[in-house]
Amino acid sequence: MGESLEGRGKGRSEEGLTRSVSHSLAPCIYILSTRLCIARAIATEPEVLLLDEPCSALDPVATRSIEELMKQLKARFTIAIVTHNLQQAERVSDKTGFLYVDTSEGSRTGYLAEFGDSNQILHDPKEKETQQYIKRDQLIWEHMGA
Repeated sequence: MGESLEGRGKGRSEEGLTRSVSHSLAPCIYILSTRLCIARAIATEPEVLLLDEPCSALDPVATRSIEELMKQLKARFTIAIVTHNLQQAERVSDKTGFLYVDTSEGSRTGYLAEFGDSNQILHDPKEKETQQYIKRDQLIWEHMGA
């Protein structure tokens, strides 16, 4: 009750500053967390390093950083990444596999529709399912103005 107006304002501005700092640190935390997960995984010297959507929560600058790390690591490890980002697949992969889920008969049957050199799969796919997915992705990016 004896709190001054100055004290109330100070508390609110400190709270806002804390929120602001926390918000601005979030991207740093995500990239550090991703790098830490990769470091822990390679410490065991695996034959294959599986990265499931490694950049999904990252901004473009952090994404590029992780992609550069993947490019460096592929000299020492076989890396399999799962991504919906075809542009990322093109930037970091040598080989690409397209997984398709057939729901035509009421069930969900998944299979490897196509596998090969990334350039061929992403620019001149042979299988109808791959062609349709890539065309849809291109239309989405065109619509977004990317």
